[in-house]
Amino acid sequence: MRRLVALLTLTAVVASCSDGGTRSVGTSTTIDPTTVDSTTSTIQSTTTAPATTITEPTPTYAATIDELLALGRPIVLAHTAGEDNFPASTMFAFAESVKAGVDMLDLNVLLTKDGQLLVQHDDSVDRNTNGTGAVADLTAAEIAALDAAYWFSTVCSDCHDRPAVEYLYRGMRTGDVPPPAGYTADDFSLPTLTRLIERFPDIPLNIEIKGKGDVA
Repeated sequence: MRRLVALLTLTAVVASCSDGGTRSVGTSTTIDPTTVDSTTSTIQSTTTAPATTITEPTPTYAATIDELLALGRPIVLAHTAGEDNFPASTMFAFAESVKAGVDMLDLNVLLTKDGQLLVQHDDSVDRNTNGTGAVADLTAAEIAALDAAYWFSTVCSDCHDRPAVEYLYRGMRTGDVPPPAGYTADDFSLPTLTRLIERFPDIPLNIEIKGKGDVA
């Protein structure tokens, strides 16, 4: 009687998520032996030990300007969180720029009507949200309710005359469109500086203070 013996090993590997999550190395299943003859086929399966979880280190960011300069290369940042690729000044954009590997976050701040430091490039909300008005005339809560991704399109960061299909993230703030995995509707609003720091406490910030005032 002729026998055929086969060895089959299946290994599943799940890569880590790009925002510094964990890597799970799946189980390996060995089928040995597989015996085949003219009348029967017998398979014996042995499963190895449970999956091993490897925690990847959290990225270390420079704490001072001197440490940034000591990198010995150009400092990488994305203007207003990468306005050509993501809705400017949103938490979604900042998170995506962090995933891309920036050395620091670039942003502008202005005071709202109720004295909150708001992360926003312009002195109004007209260009990038579905609202209108000067930041100084609106409260932080009123601004937070606006869709800060409303006018971001695939070909222009703030064009108001593109076909509706090009506005990829429109409606995610209001719940009309589901946000990408890992994000919420709040990630498509304009955040306060406090909220941004709480979300990314270890990353250096490059802050431009917008507005006019008396010089002492």
